[in-house]
Parts: sequence; C-alpha cells; structure tokens
Amino acid sequence: MLQKLVLASLVASKLLAMNVAFADSAILVADGVLVEKNPVVVVTATGTEEDDGTGDAPPVATIGTAVNASYVSSDGWAVTGTDFIDAAVAVFDFNTTTSVSAATLTLPIEQIFPQNGAAPLEIFMYSDNGVVEFTDYSIGFSAAIAEIDAVSLTQIDIDVTGAVNSALNTGRYVAFRIRSAVLPSVVSTKSLPA
Repeated sequence: MLQKLVLASLVASKLLAMNVAFADSAILVADGVLVEKNPVVVVTATGTEEDDGTGDAPPVATIGTAVNASYVSSDGWAVTGTDFIDAAVAVFDFNTTTSVSAATLTLPIEQIFPQNGAAPLEIFMYSDNGVVEFTDYSIGFSAAIAEIDAVSLTQIDIDVTGAVNSALNTGRYVAFRIRSAVLPSVVSTKSLPA
C-alpha cells in the first residue's frame, strides 16, 4: 500500500485583538519518512542464528510494534509492506503563535496503490522539537486524529485546529505523522509497482 505524499502545508488563522481573522501559513521546517523494519535474522560465521543464551532462536519482532523507527528516509512515502511500515512526517514551526482560530493541514497525493480497493490513511499529531528523529515514530496521541480512505483523492484537507492548539500548549513545533492503515499481514504485493 503506497501513498506518495508531497510537501504538506498547514494554514492557520490567528485571531487579532479586533476579532478579525487572517490566514497565515506555518513554516514547514522538517519532513521525512520514518521506517519501521523487521529486524533481519543475524547469522553467525558458522551459519547458525545467534541466540540470547537460552538455546532458543532469537524472537522475530512483529512489524507494527516498534516504538522507534529503524531509520529515517525521505521522499514522502506512506508505505506498508509485508515486513515494514513507513510513516511520512511533516514538522511545522508556529514561532510565537500560541493559539489559532482555525488550522487546515493539506496533503497533496502524488500516487496511490490501493489494497482490495481501499487506501486507508491514519494521521497522527504530536508536539515536536523541530527535527525528524527515530523517536517521532510513536510519540504523541496513540489514536489517529483522522482516518481517511485516499482512493481517487489527489489532495487531503483536514481541519486540525484542536490538534494544533493542543500542541501549541507545549511548544512552537507541531508535527503530523501519516501512515497507511493496512496491516502488513494482509498486504498484496501484486498491486504494487516493481
């Protein structure tokens, strides 16, 4: 399941003293792709799997259970494969703004490869430090702030006013993590490009 997301944008409206609203764009300061990869089985020089001293084979991690990303990449893919999950991340700087009256997250979509006719996306929000890091893979709310089927869409616009105001209570950086909601165990590689 692939969704190619290009540069995200966030437009926020601030209230001025005279209750006149104006639109302002938050600055995208960092973006990347956080990749969760199943660990590769380590094979020793003798051709045997390394163990933990118990004599048992090392446990294989279940994909989708990692707390941190395995590595950080680029290109904006929100991909789920049979042995990995990628999450696209966009971090915005609100500078001295402490609250907004409205905020819309815009996610242009370049390509979609549906699984069983659907392309479900989950969008998460978290407060950030302005840098995309391994720990950004699972920080923030455990529940998605939005779930969308992206089939036939070229752009997603989401009202994130509450999420932005919540994050601005703790700092100036607001981040969004976008990933496919398809479980790795049900991914069909037949619909993916070679």
